[in-house]
Amino acid sequence: MTATGGTENYAIGTNSGAPKATCCGPTYTPSDNAVALGKWTDFVMLMTFATTPTGHLTLWRRDEGQSNFSQVVDVANVATLQLAADAGGVAGDHYWKQGLYRGGVARTDVYWLGPTARGTTFAAVEGAAFGTNAGP
Repeated sequence: MTATGGTENYAIGTNSGAPKATCCGPTYTPSDNAVALGKWTDFVMLMTFATTPTGHLTLWRRDEGQSNFSQVVDVANVATLQLAADAGGVAGDHYWKQGLYRGGVARTDVYWLGPTARGTTFAAVEGAAFGTNAGP
């Protein structure tokens, strides 16, 4: 939420490609980006890491009460890693960050996060994180 009374939305920022003088890299907005307030939302992400526009980012979403996942982001031919400050085509240090960005609106938020799992297939991640097998 960026304004009082506005909607709360999900977004994915990659901070990728060549270092920038100002923050940040591309941000991708899911096709269904509204937060389902008061409900768990499951996400599974597939990312092909690349410092050049050869990477890929796909995100699936399932809200509490839904059986199946829906693909909400699918972006091809993008950089997904940031180059080192001295560039030369070498990937810089990178890390994963998840969180709640409040948008400067005065309110109280409760944000529960987890479990987070890493795997080589959608099924492996879904099973480890959510104990289900309903993926694509």
